[in-house]
Amino acid sequence: MSLRWFGGKTLYRTSALGRPKATDRYYDPSTALLEERVVLFKARNFDEAIRKAEREAGAYATGSHLNPYGQQVKTVYLGCVDAFELFDPPAQGVEVFSATELIRKRTDTKTVTERKFAKKEQRGGIKSRRKKFLNQDFVRRVY
Repeated sequence: MSLRWFGGKTLYRTSALGRPKATDRYYDPSTALLEERVVLFKARNFDEAIRKAEREAGAYATGSHLNPYGQQVKTVYLGCVDAFELFDPPAQGVEVFSATELIRKRTDTKTVTERKFAKKEQRGGIKSRRKKFLNQDFVRRVY
């Protein structure tokens, strides 16, 4: 059996652990970061693609770093994986993942898009609520 292309979608939670050494107006102690990733794999079938995605997800979620507030930031793989077979080889404009879900007919578009893509955040690059999850090696420390 020949190898085919699959997209493997995995889900992660990133949290800042411990007390911050200092904070600024962007620090939000009540948030965690939810991340969906789609990674491409060549596999013989869906089961093999899922195994490869799970292995890659475990490797992705290892390690930690310090954020600009001096907290340890850790990413955890949530054990969720979905696979999608690409029907065309990867190239510009080729669909690499597709998933559907049932929603209530009366659910408005704003509710759906905010849930799937998060509410619009304050503009300003690094100066947002996501700062807590960044590596301090790439961002100026707060403390």
